[in-house]
Amino acid sequence: MIIQDAYTPLRCLADIEAIEQTPIEQRITRWDFALNLLNGCRIDPQRAALHATCLGDVDGPLLTWRFADLERRSVQVANFLRSQGVQANDAVAIVSPTVPGLFAAMIGTLLGARPFPINWMLEAEPLRDLMRESKVAAVIALGPTEGFNIWQRVQQAVQGLSRPVPVYTLHDPFGPTHQNDLFSLSGSQPGTLAFDRPVAQRQDVACYVHSGGTTGHPKIVRILHGGMVFRQWAANQGLAFTPHDVVLSDTPLFHIGGLLVRGLVSTADGHTTVIPSMHGARDKRYIANYCFKAVAAASLSTRGRVLVSITIWRPGLAGLADSSVTTPASAFTLGRENNRMSVSSATWVFDVATRPPARLSLCLQARSMS
Repeated sequence: MIIQDAYTPLRCLADIEAIEQTPIEQRITRWDFALNLLNGCRIDPQRAALHATCLGDVDGPLLTWRFADLERRSVQVANFLRSQGVQANDAVAIVSPTVPGLFAAMIGTLLGARPFPINWMLEAEPLRDLMRESKVAAVIALGPTEGFNIWQRVQQAVQGLSRPVPVYTLHDPFGPTHQNDLFSLSGSQPGTLAFDRPVAQRQDVACYVHSGGTTGHPKIVRILHGGMVFRQWAANQGLAFTPHDVVLSDTPLFHIGGLLVRGLVSTADGHTTVIPSMHGARDKRYIANYCFKAVAAASLSTRGRVLVSITIWRPGLAGLADSSVTTPASAFTLGRENNRMSVSSATWVFDVATRPPARLSLCLQARSMS
């Protein structure tokens, strides 16, 4: 079993020793992460898979995809790519900030090919080089969008390739679609896989990611299905996830941490994922709306340390009462100048608290530290 239905945290060394009594091969009997993603969509198809707020505004519009929607769109993407000649071992470059469509693009590509999420902030030259070295068969990218120059750089990168590749677009969830919109093109595809797909094995390549490029151009890294499934299992053991949790996804999916624990692992576990802003944690409005409104309750008048903990509501099941757990607190330095909050450094765990029918009811606690 990959995930426990009830909250079961590791509390002592004896819990670790108990885990070690059973070999990992007996705990994990299937190593196909793409199928785990489909399983996550089927735990509760009517549950919200994705909530997206517009540029960090918790009081603004909210876009929601159910797990049934996410599975259908993901499978349609897989079928569409196969219909366009993309094969199982082909790389598909994905260059986009975190929007709901990115999850379906990633899952669909995992089912039918090898997704290669690329840092959307890269210049055209390293984008081109990564596409060339991975021999991409297609590109999925954010279309022309205010505040992003992704489309212009992707166009330059593709023009520098030795052979033409199709480019499909994603869009701002609160904006219009673009030409070659991936979901408009794939929408007529069946909602079940229309091609034979063998179950992936532990050593099979699932996707590509790339290094940060701090010592030169980014380098391509192969990620195995075994590594992704193990990361899901390990995260569930260490963080005691259950299918009833809600997770805040504010780190990019081209980053391995954002791709897995705050991204696709949440989907494979049946969590609701909240996308606060297309810009993620780089968006100051998101930081202000999701964090500082709660932290402001500490009423700091001078610079000081503030301890913030996040409460996760777990809705009651089968007539049981609701419960809540509080994450380990994280400390960061805040200052107040002219009634405006500022942050100088921060490290925290983002698990959003939500309690239906409220849309995004955050339950953060803050107190001053001497």
